[in-house]
Amino acid sequence: MPRDQLKVCMYTPTARGGHALYTQELLTALAEVGPGRGVSAELVTAENLAVENQTSCYPIHSILPRLVPRHEFPSPMAWATSRITYYPRRERVFLDWVADRGDINVIHFQEYTPWLAPRHCRELRRRGISLVFTVHNVQFHYYRNALSKWIRDTSLRSAWRACDALLVHSEGLREALADFLGPGHPPIHVTAHGVWRNHEAAAPETAQAPSDRPRLLFFGVIRPNKGLHVLLKALERLPHCDLIVAGAAEEEGYHEQVLKLANQFPPGRVEMIDRYVAESELPSFFERCQLVILPYTFFASQSGVLHQALAFGRPVVATDVGALGECVRQWGIGTVVPANDERALAEGIEQALAPEKCRESLEAIARVRDELTWSRMADATIDVYHSVVA
Repeated sequence: MPRDQLKVCMYTPTARGGHALYTQELLTALAEVGPGRGVSAELVTAENLAVENQTSCYPIHSILPRLVPRHEFPSPMAWATSRITYYPRRERVFLDWVADRGDINVIHFQEYTPWLAPRHCRELRRRGISLVFTVHNVQFHYYRNALSKWIRDTSLRSAWRACDALLVHSEGLREALADFLGPGHPPIHVTAHGVWRNHEAAAPETAQAPSDRPRLLFFGVIRPNKGLHVLLKALERLPHCDLIVAGAAEEEGYHEQVLKLANQFPPGRVEMIDRYVAESELPSFFERCQLVILPYTFFASQSGVLHQALAFGRPVVATDVGALGECVRQWGIGTVVPANDERALAEGIEQALAPEKCRESLEAIARVRDELTWSRMADATIDVYHSVVA
């Protein structure tokens, strides 16, 4: 193979949800752009990859063992034992596949088991393979205790420093990652997150349909750092607004907390769809709302939901954490408020609903949707691939 012809393996073990969709979008764009730039990319993923994330646009190797859900185990001990053995087995399947192939130039990780990553990255580097890692979360959303934080942070810091290049989705995240890694880290590249294109998106001009009662949307996994509890308290200050909550709960205790808050409202004010939402269902939620609310309390990443809002032409009210405030402010697509402040959140929602602000946000969304394409992201990613093998 000529030196400028690269075979890339993208590694995404997650079988459904945000990471699976992100990988599908990026690989589809790489399949469109890559041949003209000497790159062919393939996916290694789990054997139970969701049907909605399967495609014929690029090779898919569904070789990784399925992660069995907790509810399928007879006891907590059986579940814990399975988890301890699952991750080493899964990553060994991947390493053996790479060894059998022998023709992979670049591995692009979307995720990896933290405590196994340092040793496995070094092993792959010894084989002469260049490593690229997209850092979706500079810091995890939450930690069970100080020990788990130390293990996760120490392991990933070591693994990321062993890579040839790292990717993030905003300048703010690049600075945060550089601080996390310390001096001497690999090159950190910013590749702007594309606007989702795998579904029919509403035109921005139709997003703000007249409504006597504006609907707000909280979309995505329900966990403490997403700030749903803050939004529900802010809703008490917005008697003219209704709320749709759509997403699965991750923690039983927090789920009970937000259900208690939601049940204090009269019937119809809070519509709770607390389960996994398939991609095919997205239009039924986004097209019924006027604003998408991202009330995160802590975040060190970019938001896929933010880009869903762009895809469906919905203005955003977001807290100033992670890349959220940076991007909403830079693009002009909504309102930015402080985190953990229900009063400020309610005021931000009122501002975002004002007709003039809505018009400005919708005009900005139309512009940004034309700029944040997956083809541009694929081109920038290919630049990184070529840089690490030069």
